[in-house]
Amino acid sequence: MTDNRQVVTRLMSRVLAKARPAAMSELEHQADALVAEMRAKVAKGETGHLAASIRREPGPRPNSVRVRAGGTLTRKPIKGDSIFGAFVAGLKAGLKGQEPYYDYARAIEFGIQGVPPQPFFFATYRKRKRAIRKAVKDAMKRAVETA
Repeated sequence: MTDNRQVVTRLMSRVLAKARPAAMSELEHQADALVAEMRAKVAKGETGHLAASIRREPGPRPNSVRVRAGGTLTRKPIKGDSIFGAFVAGLKAGLKGQEPYYDYARAIEFGIQGVPPQPFFFATYRKRKRAIRKAVKDAMKRAVETA
């Protein structure tokens, strides 16, 4: 009985040793393709900072990746010329301990008052989500078959 368990354990560890790197490699490839498609879809703007801010990062868990947009390249200071602006600026400055700002990547994705949204991030992700999952799943299947 224990011999069978050891055989299965060895087989599973060999399969996992091949499947994880294959899945991670494919996931990184798909994330890079997603980043390229998002960059192509985004409005170029004056500086091109929004397109440059779209990037692939390591995910919060092992064997995961995260695609992000925005950050230091797309931050603009909040002007406190209105009561609401001053309130938000005070909140952000108090919470972060730094100059109050907003990230215009979100403003472009979702729109703001008087400016319609120009979705580039979530629309592209939703369009490619099934294909990404299928590609990773297929890469794992190929790795398992060769194990």
